[in-house]
Amino acid sequence: MNGWRAKLTLFLMLILIAVGGQAADVAWNYSGNLGPDNWGSLDPSFALCDDGQSQSPIDIATFNVDEQVVAQFELNYQNAPALLLNNGHTIEMEYETGSFMEFNENLYELLQFHFHAPSEHTINGQPFAMEMHLVHLCGRCFFAGQNDAIVVLGLLIEEGPTNQDLASIWTGLPGTAGEEVHLESTFNALSVLPDDLTTYRYNGSLTTPPCTEGVGWLLLRETITMSASQINFFKTLLSNSCCDFNNRPVQPLNGRVVTLDVGMD
Repeated sequence: MNGWRAKLTLFLMLILIAVGGQAADVAWNYSGNLGPDNWGSLDPSFALCDDGQSQSPIDIATFNVDEQVVAQFELNYQNAPALLLNNGHTIEMEYETGSFMEFNENLYELLQFHFHAPSEHTINGQPFAMEMHLVHLCGRCFFAGQNDAIVVLGLLIEEGPTNQDLASIWTGLPGTAGEEVHLESTFNALSVLPDDLTTYRYNGSLTTPPCTEGVGWLLLRETITMSASQINFFKTLLSNSCCDFNNRPVQPLNGRVVTLDVGMD
């Protein structure tokens, strides 16, 4: 078991213990009886999917965000071996130990990034072709019982010019649930991000069961593009191994405040 998977396995076990369930193998999907409308009833540990008050994703109404001067985050991502996994719900790249986000005076390790098609978050009610999630964990924060032990950096993707930065891994994406692909090349997630790292920020949850809350969301305002062929290639692999789409519908805001960071002097 590689380092990332060992850490994530431990973390998920702790989540399940915390919510009183042992549902690591409960089947779920994105449509039908196993779809998002029924997640909360599939297992007691998934109850927050129905009952949570701070769920993700959300629609971001740009006319209603609160602009705030806040400390920026810093990214220290390293080149990493390209280990790609089709987990039966998406395709992700597992990141080896050593890449971090500095945020709120804590270090958050980059565990993995993965994709959704179409996007999970919407802007003023409009979805995007895809969305990329970079998942970070502050182990010290988790064991101290702090909120935001998980921080997800979200990136919206529009159809447009070919994304040359992702092209190096795209043709190697595994198309069968459970399949792993080890590419000879290395990859740095920093290369994919736009120049402008201004983000919409809010407190939310995991967008998949068990829908754990206390997740800090940083959704980049600037989008990136992928070509129609790149997007369709991902959707074809997704359809062959899982589902025609893998986005959870937007959830009620329930009074939460969405902020737009405007930097710090």
